Amino acid sequence: MHEARREFLKKERRNPYILWPVVRDFNFLDYKAIVVDFQIIGDMPEEEWQNAITRARAEGFLGVAIVSSTGTVLYSQSFIGPCEEGDES
Repeated sequence: MHEARREFLKKERRNPYILWPVVRDFNFLDYKAIVVDFQIIGDMPEEEWQNAITRARAEGFLGVAIVSSTGTVLYSQSFIGPCEEGDES
């Protein structure tokens, strides 16, 4: 097991769910962005999802994905939104 992951799991020992930073790159019409850098294992109650999403946003993550223990993406949300009206560069 990767050392950083082991250390993270020690800190989260009381939490039965894994909250783990990940990086997902994608290309769209020559635009490249990291849209998800926080992954939640989805075998948790939806209320816990909401708490983790709030925590991820507060800690400055770019987005969140909720992934089942089998690897299926159940939900994803980017915290990078379109420019506000009048805020275009």
